[in-house]
Amino acid sequence: MKNGPRKGTPAARPAVEATTPPKTRVLLVDDHPLLRRGMRVLIEQRSKFEVCAETDNAPEAVELVGRLSPDITVVDITLRSTNGIELTKALRGQSAGMRILVVSMHDEQVYAERALRAGAMGYLMKDQAGEKLITAIECIMAGDIYVSDRLKEKC
Repeated sequence: MKNGPRKGTPAARPAVEATTPPKTRVLLVDDHPLLRRGMRVLIEQRSKFEVCAETDNAPEAVELVGRLSPDITVVDITLRSTNGIELTKALRGQSAGMRILVVSMHDEQVYAERALRAGAMGYLMKDQAGEKLITAIECIMAGDIYVSDRLKEKC
């Protein structure tokens, strides 16, 4: 008698391992602990994201990017040690494929273009609804540039 399934019975299927896609790893760089905490909570409400680290200064951000290789870095423009535009340039110099979202309270009419020229893939005003942070990260992770609708209309 042959080994294997009998005639008329379905062949046994190999077990398919349930694999979950890796989470998008986010590094937060903002000099305000309360804002970092709020962004962390918003980001980690989505199962596809995780905050891999956070810092309040540029030198540590550069070190964390080198050590942790986050998928995206969210950078505030106003930092104690340097500004977010200079940090964006440094991070892009360290890792050409680094995805960066700049967040700021500063007017996007002035700073968004500077951030994008420095290598950021998006600019988000801090006065936007929290859901816009998620939208911006998703947009950038899809390979697109994120700016507000108001700025898009102006271009």
